[in-house]
Amino acid sequence: MEEDRVLVPIPQIPDIWGMSVASPVTLPVAAKPVGEALAIFCKRPAGETVEELFGPEAVHAICNAPTTARVPPRDPWWTLLALMAIAAIMASVVLPISQIASLLIALLAFGTATVAGRPWIEYWRGCLWNRRERTRAELAALTGNAAFKRNIQALEEFRRQIGNGTLKAYAVSLSGGVTLLSGKDLACFIADHGRILLVSGNRNDWLSIPARPIPQGDIWIDLGGAVARSQITARSLIDEVDEVRYQQRVAWIREQAHKRGQGTGPLTSGLAIIEAMRHPDVRGMPFTKAMPIIRAVLKGPAASESIINKMHSGNYPEFETALHALPLEDLP
Repeated sequence: MEEDRVLVPIPQIPDIWGMSVASPVTLPVAAKPVGEALAIFCKRPAGETVEELFGPEAVHAICNAPTTARVPPRDPWWTLLALMAIAAIMASVVLPISQIASLLIALLAFGTATVAGRPWIEYWRGCLWNRRERTRAELAALTGNAAFKRNIQALEEFRRQIGNGTLKAYAVSLSGGVTLLSGKDLACFIADHGRILLVSGNRNDWLSIPARPIPQGDIWIDLGGAVARSQITARSLIDEVDEVRYQQRVAWIREQAHKRGQGTGPLTSGLAIIEAMRHPDVRGMPFTKAMPIIRAVLKGPAASESIINKMHSGNYPEFETALHALPLEDLP
């Protein structure tokens, strides 16, 4: 009689990149290499390079951030003021003065040291935490092109949606094996320097990312038809087919406008024009014939015919500038 056999599961073996070997999966037909997927996500042709999407300055800043040392603050006067404030705090403790006077001096000096020493505080915090990645605002400041700035905002949205699993990411090895990235495998995308995975095909650059594991093989993304929320325009709001989504987005934009004190600015007036253009009595009518109805629905400065024409053509810079100053990656 044969002995009963006990089946022992074979543990997963981590590879040299720190990622466990997973059971093979099939790459979806709609999946595309990360560069093509990123361009499509930005509503650009799939063949555009990252330099064409974000500008060479921003790409250079992303790829070279891990090797770029932080520059210490170089303003001697603020540094001197901070040191004097620290000295005043120490003196208030040592000198024989009343407790109330000592406390007042210490509080005043502490506030001065905090304000004057902020550049040094940020410098040392960055050095200790190794957060040398440029912020979205810093990357946008490197480019003078409005399209580049919108695409940089889209890059952040793309990165975050991969990191939280909204967009499916796959690693395709040289042998053709496909691994669906999930759970801890996605942490590298939103980690410090995680943008490098999306803009650089050099895997040596990927090693600069402190989070592990990092993908083994080429990265492919299944967009599932998604495009960047940050690419929204007045024209796309006017033409939005999904009424529920339209109402959610308008409500969100209006809320953000009020939070930023823009309740009477071009953002709010532009939304009023968009709502007038979507009025039931206007839909399906030629724009020239709809103009009197649109103006009748509107009140105040928003009823200006020139502004209505600009909104209809999608060429109202004040509205577009205010719109894209919002964190559109959070748009419903």
